[in-house]
Amino acid sequence: MSRLLLSLLLLFHITAILIRDVRAGHPSWIHCTSNLHCAPGYCCRMGFQRYSIPSCEPVLKDGEPCKPGEPFITNGTRGYPDGTTIELEDVYVMFCPCAIGLACDREAFVCRDASEMKDFNHLSGKSDKTDD
Repeated sequence: MSRLLLSLLLLFHITAILIRDVRAGHPSWIHCTSNLHCAPGYCCRMGFQRYSIPSCEPVLKDGEPCKPGEPFITNGTRGYPDGTTIELEDVYVMFCPCAIGLACDREAFVCRDASEMKDFNHLSGKSDKTDD
């Protein structure tokens, strides 16, 4: 009986995935078109290549390589050789952001604890204004 139940659950799960893909209007090889399609702790990311496929990837952890500064995010329509077109909304290019509580160290190019970083949460550049 448990084998039958497991088979039915597996069939239900596969059917739900197929229905979701049909409703989304894109083939199953397109994993995401927005960060909203990814689980918490993941971002929708794609590469620079012409036909790069967006996929849900984990956000960066402490010590992982990152890109300092503003994240490179893309929006718009992408087309693929099979005729598939997708609309991207705030998809990260090359790097997911650092995890919550981390920031990309501008000198080491790795994610670090934001509270321990020098000058974190300050605008870059020097200010002539001093506190009285």
